[in-house]
Amino acid sequence: MAEPVIRSEQQIGDDAVNALIAQTRKLSDLAPTSILSILARQVFAPELAQLGMSALRVADGSYVQSATGAALDRKVADFGLVRRAASKAWGTVTLKVNAAPGSDVTVPAGTEVGYIDGLGTTHTFETRAEAILLAGTTEVDVVVDAVQVGLKGNAGAGAVTTFPAGAPGGIDSVTNRSAFTSGADAESDTGLRARYFDWLDARRRTTTAAVVYGAGIYERTDSDNRVRRPIHSATLEEHLAAAVDGYAATLWVWGQSGEVFDAAQLALIKKHIDGYTDVNGTIFEGWRPVGVPVQVKMAGGLAVSVTVNVTLGAGGSAATLVALKEAIEAYINALGVGQPFRIKGVFDAICTLGTEIANAVITTPATDVFPLVSRKVIAGTVEAV
Repeated sequence: MAEPVIRSEQQIGDDAVNALIAQTRKLSDLAPTSILSILARQVFAPELAQLGMSALRVADGSYVQSATGAALDRKVADFGLVRRAASKAWGTVTLKVNAAPGSDVTVPAGTEVGYIDGLGTTHTFETRAEAILLAGTTEVDVVVDAVQVGLKGNAGAGAVTTFPAGAPGGIDSVTNRSAFTSGADAESDTGLRARYFDWLDARRRTTTAAVVYGAGIYERTDSDNRVRRPIHSATLEEHLAAAVDGYAATLWVWGQSGEVFDAAQLALIKKHIDGYTDVNGTIFEGWRPVGVPVQVKMAGGLAVSVTVNVTLGAGGSAATLVALKEAIEAYINALGVGQPFRIKGVFDAICTLGTEIANAVITTPATDVFPLVSRKVIAGTVEAV
């Protein structure tokens, strides 16, 4: 699509005048004060130019690079990102006495502490909970929250030394051993945009579906030089928040006809997923998400036994029962890794035999079966009686 061009009011006005002249033989007064010029240049042209600029702003709002404000919020929300709100600083202060008291000293929640900066501005914090300085001790720690929201609520180590509303009874001084750094202003458009691009750079270069597809097209040459794709099904389990065995994702594979992959074959599949350089120096990028280590494992089987009590209909025979059993097994065999077994799938198999079956009752299993992401439902005992 060509880049949109927004015409100026002058261009729109000139085009409008020319269009009117072309359609009306008697319009010839082109003076700036004529009705024609006023309508075209001072009425129509500004409105059309404004519409054009509005359309451009809407288009700009579709791109993270140029979107601002609410438009930028809506755009990054498509990727699960939310603008960071302003936050208050908090930390721990130590309330002290010069001499240990003979009885407990209670400092109520909401007691104000703070400091005065170089510009003479008072920064205030409030104690989050009641603090009790025990008899015989000289200090007690308590958490405080900034009254002011944002960066201006932060404080360097040792900065908090004052009591804006006066020192509470029995307490002589206050200090903060560690800096308060949790205060933050609301994220700016520039900051949000930069965070989006950082997130984008850190994301995988491909999708989960693409990794699974990459595994599915893995090919192997057998001893008879026959090239085939041995993978029946695969699924990717992501655990980015907490790596498992040092990997952020696990690709579970299941072989054709239940074929079991050994360690060497799994390593070849992983090589195909990760990408590699062959003996000629040719680079095959593979399908692995960039920066996300993926391991490949053989999925486990979850046997599901099915029993169907059948009432044969017109044309039904022993062969019908055999055909039903084969249809149920075919349904189960077609399921992918992690896909559930559903009772409906058995009913669908029954329906394929038409009037040969007058009625059927599925006695086992009683409900749908949902395997773990690492397992493939396989056919156990299948009976049609």
